[in-house]
Amino acid sequence: MRTPEEERQQARRHLGECLAVARARARLSQAAAAEAINVRKATLSGWETGAREPMAVDLQRLADLYGLTLDQLTGRASLPPPERKDT
Repeated sequence: MRTPEEERQQARRHLGECLAVARARARLSQAAAAEAINVRKATLSGWETGAREPMAVDLQRLADLYGLTLDQLTGRASLPPPERKDT
């Protein structure tokens, strides 16, 4: 059985993975995404690795930047299919 702290760490890692996937699908670097929402790149990196936990206002800014809902951004709902590149 996991301790509450272990569950919190697992939740932060899961959120971080979701944030990294959403940013990659938006085709933004960490530096560009961080600048767009007015945080340091190290802060965004910490969120994506699960080392830090973003505040709700930061999650909303990221969702807006990536064109997602909060549920999609946090993994509670499926991401929309990736845009197709017609050649």
